[in-house]
Amino acid sequence: DNRTIYTGNRDDNTLVKIVVSEDGKSHTLKTLGKSPVDLHLFAASPDNHHVVITSRLELEDTVVATSPTLPNDSIAILDTQTDKIVKTVALQSPAMVAFPKDGKTMYVNNVHDASVSVIDTATWSVTSTWQVANQPLAALPNGEHRVAPDGLDVSPDGKWVATAD
Repeated sequence: DNRTIYTGNRDDNTLVKIVVSEDGKSHTLKTLGKSPVDLHLFAASPDNHHVVITSRLELEDTVVATSPTLPNDSIAILDTQTDKIVKTVALQSPAMVAFPKDGKTMYVNNVHDASVSVIDTATWSVTSTWQVANQPLAALPNGEHRVAPDGLDVSPDGKWVATAD
């Protein structure tokens, strides 16, 4: 409706809905409760019926070097008709979300896992995972950089998905 915004307070993990009046001169703010995932990014589906909230833990090199497995994070799916979380999906450090125009699929990049999850939006389930590097947090031979797909987008025709490190 071009007047509704979903956002949150990272300090206490509270979800917030802001609706701007039709004349644009005022707004209402409604607290929706606590998010089941740590707040990182909000992305609306193409039909605006859902908002996807990603939860990405920040890792330091010392944590990665000493931990045999990376921590799991999740995404939460908020139904904009009811303002309720309808599903959470466990992923590995999800950051960005991208939808093709038809909205039947959603792509989520998993930064610390160096992968992209493909999610069916009818069931909100992962249908496949694409590795974008040979290993999670792959270090270059000189050790100066790690592959971590932090950017993500879908081409306008929906044929290509691009990640950026």
